[in-house]
Amino acid sequence: MSEPLLRLVDVVKHFPIRTGFLMRQVGVIKAVDGVSFALHPGETFGLVGESGSGKTTLAMTLLGAYRPTAGSMWFRGYDIADPEVRRGVPAIKKAIQVVFQDPGSSLNPRRTVRQTLEVPLRVHGLAHTSAEALRRVTALLEMVELPPEFMHAFPHALSGGQKQRVAIARALATEPSFLVLDEPTSALDVSVQGKIIALLVDLQRRLNLTYLFITHDLSLMRNVATRVAVMYLGKLAELAATPALFSAPRHPYTRMLLSAIPVVSEEEERLKPRWIVPRGETPSPARVPPGCSFHPRCPDAFDVCPRLDPVAAAVDGDHRVRCHLYPGCTPAEGTDAAPARH
Repeated sequence: MSEPLLRLVDVVKHFPIRTGFLMRQVGVIKAVDGVSFALHPGETFGLVGESGSGKTTLAMTLLGAYRPTAGSMWFRGYDIADPEVRRGVPAIKKAIQVVFQDPGSSLNPRRTVRQTLEVPLRVHGLAHTSAEALRRVTALLEMVELPPEFMHAFPHALSGGQKQRVAIARALATEPSFLVLDEPTSALDVSVQGKIIALLVDLQRRLNLTYLFITHDLSLMRNVATRVAVMYLGKLAELAATPALFSAPRHPYTRMLLSAIPVVSEEEERLKPRWIVPRGETPSPARVPPGCSFHPRCPDAFDVCPRLDPVAAAVDGDHRVRCHLYPGCTPAEGTDAAPARH
């Protein structure tokens, strides 16, 4: 396999909880709590989990909106966790771009489509004259399958799908190699979602793009992702190639999510894990349960789960999981009390 384009090593992002007149710190929100994975050129890496699992915080940390509390993020040999590196290497800003969830709020309502697309061109010195900017804007609209006359429109005149195509065109303006897609279809009508996904797949093939695709929709990942990581309360519960994750999910949380996917045929129903009734709600990242954070909701929890936090271990090739049910996941000091089980 090729060298990773992006590699995250034990990335942590905690937010302090402050209160009182002196704003004393009384706690911490563990939004991202030790995440490691690598992305290879040309792949689509799916990051899934319920709301509050830390997916978007991880994305914003990766994009530089938040400075990580700890850990490193290596992109093309540069540790972009260091803000000085981001400022000192302008090519990084061009290479990493984002498409947000709601195109209605991510586009400036006071700018025409042309003005919106010209901003990154001028900021990054990719268009020095009006004629060159016009040529590039026209090419970007063609790339996302919009006619040239759309450059004169304001966002309020566009449909949801058209707005998202403009947002994708804006992300492509700097000729990036890596796109963070943060729920890019969840705000769209179902009839439009498939067209946007098809466009993203086509652009990836033509431009050799690498995607970090953040979503809560596991069924979508089954069709587009190369690998999928399942996130729960700031940690990765499971990471595997897409076929392996769907055919042989290992973590109880992954099985719970898969069992809840709606299907339209008996054949699809037979492929799903047995229905797992979830216990309670996802805890707040400000009050993460001790031990395995999933144990209060887990149907397979046993005596070691509330006491020890499992570590990630390979259970089959590159299939990794954090669960005491599997050998290698229970820390050494806990193996005598509760040996890992399959």
